[in-house]
Amino acid sequence: MKTSSKHLARERLVRRLCLIATGLLFLFSVTELVLGAGGKVGIWPGLALSSLYLSICLMQRRQYVPSSRWAIRPRRYSQLID
Repeated sequence: MKTSSKHLARERLVRRLCLIATGLLFLFSVTELVLGAGGKVGIWPGLALSSLYLSICLMQRRQYVPSSRWAIRPRRYSQLID
């Protein structure tokens, strides 16, 4: 299955924009927690943790992993040849 480079470029752009947005949201929520420590903290701790988690999820890139059949096949053939 082929994917176009235009599709991949758009995907990278969206990922970068989302990473920037979650980073800014994390910084804003941490700033609110630090500066507004005397008052009610409300939703800011949860918002900081969720934006941090989302940014970690967005940073992970999935690597291509061959199916188990392809991983096992060369060993079978090598056993038959030896």
